[in-house]
Amino acid sequence: MGSCKRLLVILCVLAAQFVGAQDLDLKKADRYFARTYYSEALPIYEVLVNENRSMEVMRNLADCYYYTNDLENAKKWYRALVKGFNVDEEYYFRYIQTLKAAGEYAEANKVAHDFLQKSNSIKAIDQLDFDIENLENISAIGNRFDVNALSINTKNSEFGAVKYGQSLIYAGTKTGWRI
Repeated sequence: MGSCKRLLVILCVLAAQFVGAQDLDLKKADRYFARTYYSEALPIYEVLVNENRSMEVMRNLADCYYYTNDLENAKKWYRALVKGFNVDEEYYFRYIQTLKAAGEYAEANKVAHDFLQKSNSIKAIDQLDFDIENLENISAIGNRFDVNALSINTKNSEFGAVKYGQSLIYAGTKTGWRI
C-alpha cells in the first residue's frame, strides 16, 4: 500500500508541474500577443490550444494567424470561435473576411446573415440582401475592362491613393516615380 501512495504523490506532483508550466506558457504567449509579436506567440498558442480550448486561447490564436496573414488557419480558428462561443462582432467580421479571402462568398454571406439575425437587426439584414443582389447583378454583366500590370509593377502592393478634398494623396514604397 505504501508504494501505491508514493506513486499517487509522484503523479500529483507531476500534474501540478504540468499545469504550472502551462500557466507560464500562457503568460508568455499573452505577453508576446500584447506586444503584437504574433509570430512569436503563434507556436506557443498552437501547443496550448491542444489542452486549453478556452475562448481567450482560441481567440488569440486566430488573431495571430489573421495578423500574420495566414488567413486559412485564421479561418479555421475563427470558425471554431463563432461556433463554440458568444463572441463580439469584430470576430464575426474577421471570420467573414477570411472566408471571402478564401473565395467562400456564399459561406461569408451566410455567416453575416446569421450574425445579423442573432443581433435582431432587420434593417441590416435587408441592406445585406440588397447588397448581395446588387453584386450578383454586377457580376452577371461580365468583364467589361481589362486590367494590365505596368512594367514598373511587382507582385506586391506598393502604391495607395485617396482623394482628399481637391487633392490626391498617395504613398508608395518605390522611389523614382514621376507623376
